[in-house]
Amino acid sequence: MFLFLCWAGSTRSESSRPVMRSRSAMSGSRERKPRRKLRRDESLGGKDAHLQSLFGEAPIPIWEEDYSQVKRYLDKLKSEGIEDFSAYFESHPDQLPRLARMVRVVNLNRAARRSAGIPDSLERPGLDAVFSEETYPVFLEQIMVILKGETRYSGESVNTAGDGRRRHYMLQWMVVPGYEKDYSRVTVSAIDITDAKEIEAALRLSEFKFASAFRSSPDALIISSLTDGRYIDVNDSFLGITGYERDEVIGNANLVKKIWEDSGEYQNLVSHLRKEGRVKDFRARFRTRSGNRVLMSLSCEPLMLEKEPCLLSIARDVTQLEQTRRALMDSEKKYRRLFESINEAIFVHPLEKKGFARFTEVNDVACNRYGFNREEFLQLTAADISAPRDVKARGSEAGRGELKTGRQVVFEAEHMTRSGKRFPVEISSGVFRFHEKEYVLSLVRDITERKQKNAEMEEWNRELEARVLRRTAQLEAANRDLESFAYSISHDLRAPLRHIDGFARLLQSCLGALAPKEAHYFERIIQASARMQGMIDDLLEFSRIGRGKIQRVSVDLDAMVTEVASALKPEAGRPEVDWRVDSLGTVNGDPGLLHTVFENLLGNAFKFTCREDAPRIEVSRTDKEGNAYICIKDNGVGFDPAYAHKLFEVFQRLHDEDEFGGGGIGLANVKRIVERHGGEMMASAEKGKGAEFTLILPLKEEES
Repeated sequence: MFLFLCWAGSTRSESSRPVMRSRSAMSGSRERKPRRKLRRDESLGGKDAHLQSLFGEAPIPIWEEDYSQVKRYLDKLKSEGIEDFSAYFESHPDQLPRLARMVRVVNLNRAARRSAGIPDSLERPGLDAVFSEETYPVFLEQIMVILKGETRYSGESVNTAGDGRRRHYMLQWMVVPGYEKDYSRVTVSAIDITDAKEIEAALRLSEFKFASAFRSSPDALIISSLTDGRYIDVNDSFLGITGYERDEVIGNANLVKKIWEDSGEYQNLVSHLRKEGRVKDFRARFRTRSGNRVLMSLSCEPLMLEKEPCLLSIARDVTQLEQTRRALMDSEKKYRRLFESINEAIFVHPLEKKGFARFTEVNDVACNRYGFNREEFLQLTAADISAPRDVKARGSEAGRGELKTGRQVVFEAEHMTRSGKRFPVEISSGVFRFHEKEYVLSLVRDITERKQKNAEMEEWNRELEARVLRRTAQLEAANRDLESFAYSISHDLRAPLRHIDGFARLLQSCLGALAPKEAHYFERIIQASARMQGMIDDLLEFSRIGRGKIQRVSVDLDAMVTEVASALKPEAGRPEVDWRVDSLGTVNGDPGLLHTVFENLLGNAFKFTCREDAPRIEVSRTDKEGNAYICIKDNGVGFDPAYAHKLFEVFQRLHDEDEFGGGGIGLANVKRIVERHGGEMMASAEKGKGAEFTLILPLKEEES
């Protein structure tokens, strides 16, 4: 795009002043004649043939513009009371394109057409035809010049020429004398300063890069005179290392003696520089302003600055590096002592994704155990000392991808000595990085003795398992015999008890009216036989619970508790029980056996709250640690916690039978059922303040 009014950068505007003089004025003696005002359509290029030729063939772009419509429009805006035109144009962005369409190019020479790429067929192009967004801020500057009533403007412009290249121009803009009122004739000339600007920018960039690199370098940079040794310039790193201020350093020729701890080292540096022409990695000790000593590594190159021989020195503080190097040497010695002191074979080699790499380090234990000296070992790989089946199984040193940086792998294998003897080993390998390369460090332990002990242990375990199986079979047989005996005894006792009860009742009826004492004896016989019959039934139930197989299904505890509670009806005159049952969900178990559990636990709670004015029974559930905790709590008579361990034994009672009935085997059945489900029972109470029974069932299926 052409540069008609598209200039940017530093600008300069001046008040109107004459720039062209008539010949009479130039002579200074003849009287000035009145200037004829050119017609509106007359241009500078058309004034006469001579000027037209100069105008058209000028090597720089020159053109004339008509701003009369712009001037009238600006005057109109002023008359409407607009004073701050900067704010006005900012709030009315459409006005600048409108003003650009008002400007007409009256004439332009060939250089201007070439520069802007305007064809000859377009006689008088408007500015809006060649404007772009980047030109409007500059156009606004010219509008502000007109608003101030000024007639001259100069400045630099960066524009896109007709060939598409961005070019720099120096613009001169001037209102033709006699047209100051309406700005109908304005001449503009442009001098291409692109090359000069590019050279200037390149020099500025080069200086900026050098200055930036010089100032920001982490190494100390010094420019000094080879003539007298004075410091010409230093960077901030040098000041930071030495502790001096810049004004103490620059121009100081005696500072070398203060900074260099050994003046002889400085003379060696100069001698080496004169001999070799440059110095690289010269070690010397500097003394800081505070008296500390730092070890520096210097690299120096001579250079000429304004015909004075100088020296550019790059100094790096290697004090920490030297300390680190010495620490590494000490660490290497410690590592070597540790490496050789471990009583196991140690191997180091690069990690290979395919195949096996040669060992790069082995310790003395490895040499002694395998029968190779160190030089021979460094020609071998892990495959050379491994059994063929292990080599085939692993395939490469990386194995099956187990070996990774930061991860340790432990596995067993079979190794061979130089003589061919094979022995089992345990290999503990890890990968570490050194100099951007991965290495494997393996600690190899001979486990021959361990294998022998393991074999003995396995034989002993097999024998022990066989003993346990035999003993378990014996116990199971004994339990079956015991249960069978209990069942038989209980079953065989039923007939005599029925005979006792039956003959007692028959004898009582045959004797007719009996004395009170005699009737009491008969009643005791009948009650004792009934109680004995109940105990036998309980024993049979207890035996059945221990023998039967658990049929596990999902059991709805809410429905089961509701069913059991609804069957517990209070006697006449007894207050209703306040049942507080939370949501219990489901468990996995035998519904029949679990029904027996809740019949006993809820029945006991119901029984032992019968004397309370406001009986209350609470049932809740909590799941934790893989178990369901189902709690049944009442406010009944409770029991002495000292005897809690007897609660779940057969025929054990903590209350008199006359107070609370029952056979004394219910809680024993509950405990046995819960244990067969893989759970356990817990009980706690305080005498006179109620009891709490907790049923713990595993959430996962488990049967004992």
